[in-house]
Amino acid sequence: MPTELPMPPTTIWDQYAVAAIVFVVFIVIGIFAWQAFKDFRAWQSAETDRQQTWYETMEKKRDVSQAERDLKWQQFYSNIQANQDKRDRDNNEILGRLINRIDTLTETLTVHDKRSAERIEGLTEVVRKKRAP
Repeated sequence: MPTELPMPPTTIWDQYAVAAIVFVVFIVIGIFAWQAFKDFRAWQSAETDRQQTWYETMEKKRDVSQAERDLKWQQFYSNIQANQDKRDRDNNEILGRLINRIDTLTETLTVHDKRSAERIEGLTEVVRKKRAP
């Protein structure tokens, strides 16, 4: 008993050809998409590198300008400190001379007071001798 298998219609073979063509088209589209994706990634990497280089350049410029500003501020503060040191030395010198003059004046007044006290003592003796009969 032979059983007869039904044979597929001939249009099915046309469908295999259409399916193969669609499959090839999808493969070609996939290859183009993959190539476009690779090109995009390469462009993106190059752009990232360019931006990184630009940022590094800007950072170096900023560092250089910051170093210049820091140096100027250090010089400015050094000048201020030097001026303050000079004024302090001048003030100390003037105060030293003033102290010497005050010491000299104090010594002169002390000597004067002692001599005056001796003269007054001498005059009191003379007056006592004259009053005493």
